[in-house]
Amino acid sequence: NRSRLEFDSTETVFNEGSADLDFRVESDSNTHALFLQGSNSRIGFGTSSPSSSVHISDSSPILTLTDTDTGADSIISAASSAGNLLIGADENAEVASSNILFRVDGSEKARLTSDGNFGIGSSSPESLLELEATSSTVFDGTSTDGQAANGTTLAIQNLSDTNNTFSQILFRNRNTSKAVSRIASLTDSTGTEMAFVVENNGSPAEVLR
Repeated sequence: NRSRLEFDSTETVFNEGSADLDFRVESDSNTHALFLQGSNSRIGFGTSSPSSSVHISDSSPILTLTDTDTGADSIISAASSAGNLLIGADENAEVASSNILFRVDGSEKARLTSDGNFGIGSSSPESLLELEATSSTVFDGTSTDGQAANGTTLAIQNLSDTNNTFSQILFRNRNTSKAVSRIASLTDSTGTEMAFVVENNGSPAEVLR
């Protein structure tokens, strides 16, 4: 006989024999409020068929992380009728100047600040987008890859092989009747050109190439 539930002085164990047995907790409105699938060790909340290690299924699925030192709640939420994903740091505004940090291999690589500034390589960006790196590579205008992996580089790439297609930086000013300025890189079978566009009296026009 298999013992499904065991008790001793230090622990309570379900399924000590490691059989293919599911564990299910039912609430007043959900038959699978908590579900552990024995066949693959997946845990489901609100689902009888978890598709990953931890699967939350609900009309407003939200994962809340509370820092008990500060009371700040951070959330990951899919509670959206449009299929959106929301990531929120300090949703209840308990701590001033909260940030969202992105770490890779144990070190910070990017940061979104409470001011709405995003820094890549910078922990204190002062503008909407700030790139920061320390590179001692000397500039080489003959490099065929544009020294993409060197310096502090922002790469904008259009992969089309069609002539006169472009990559660009677009500037827009004013809230209504937006005025535009553009710096574009155009390509053809022989190379590239730079085009500069400004707007005068409501009419954008190329002024330099």
